[in-house]
Amino acid sequence: MILRRKRNIHTTPGSIVFTGQKKVENVTIHYLSYNKNSFKEETHHVVANPVFHALENDYIQWYDIRGIHDVDLIASIGKHYNVHPLIQEDIVDVYQRPKFDESPENGFIICHALDFQNQIVVKENVSIYFGKGFLISFQENETDLFEGIRNRIRQDKGKVREMNTDYLAYALLDHIIDKYFIVVDSMNEYTQELEELIIKNPENLEKSSLQQLKRNNQRVKRSIHPLRETISQFLQSETDYVDEKTRIYIRDLRTNLMHLLDMLENNRDIVFGLQDLYLSELNFKMNKVIQVLTVVTTIFVPLTFIVGIYGMNFDHMPELHWRYGYFIILLFMLLISVGAILFIRSRKWLH
Repeated sequence: MILRRKRNIHTTPGSIVFTGQKKVENVTIHYLSYNKNSFKEETHHVVANPVFHALENDYIQWYDIRGIHDVDLIASIGKHYNVHPLIQEDIVDVYQRPKFDESPENGFIICHALDFQNQIVVKENVSIYFGKGFLISFQENETDLFEGIRNRIRQDKGKVREMNTDYLAYALLDHIIDKYFIVVDSMNEYTQELEELIIKNPENLEKSSLQQLKRNNQRVKRSIHPLRETISQFLQSETDYVDEKTRIYIRDLRTNLMHLLDMLENNRDIVFGLQDLYLSELNFKMNKVIQVLTVVTTIFVPLTFIVGIYGMNFDHMPELHWRYGYFIILLFMLLISVGAILFIRSRKWLH
């Protein structure tokens, strides 16, 4: 099935129109508020007119929204946090490419979370909107992408509780990019499995598996290439909410993406090599079959010639009246067969 993009045709710019498939029955908001000394968290399903906490001095508030089909909720968040209508439109558009937008007060990042399921790379759109004292993340699925970050906050590990929201945004991006490495490694392992299968028995390999490898590689590249530009823009932001101490960490994200692109380029070469190997193995096995058939034909052609001669119904064929003619012809045919086999083996035409 081909999933066609639902475009916001004949709508005004800034219209909040959900373009994806509903993946969560009830939208969930996970709220986490923390500073160096304490934290508190809440989880609840969305009801009409959700309540947002007032910003507190020295506290970072993180709202994690799971499920983006509720356009009324997005509008409420936009009204409470003064989110530009175009950004609200981008949040519910699952076909947006990774990008970074900023204003003097707030930053907005779109990226793709990837997973490797049943030998297929699946994509989830993730949006991050942050400013002084707050961050809001938006996930398509109910599965929590950021449980590891939450545990670090609960256990006060790392620097998250010491830094501002720009560092929290970095930590979320870093978590997503770390998953990219897992996905690419899983793709490489699957590629090696296919290589072993091709060498052992290429007939058991479905040709679509090689095409799926190419599609997986392209899907990951389409997520990483624009994300590299997004990270560069995030790094070069001159707004007050991006602290100088955070830039060195953001720079590391860009380095990781370059590493991933190198891995993907290497994987692409391996996939093309697999296609050549697959065709070579099929041709090799076909050649072996043709070789055996050729040897059989070589042996039986002279025998068929002899049988054809003595199958003719001429009256004057003296051999037909010999007492031992039948046995002599059988012996002669046997000698021809053995001689043909010895000749073929001496030329090493059959291994």
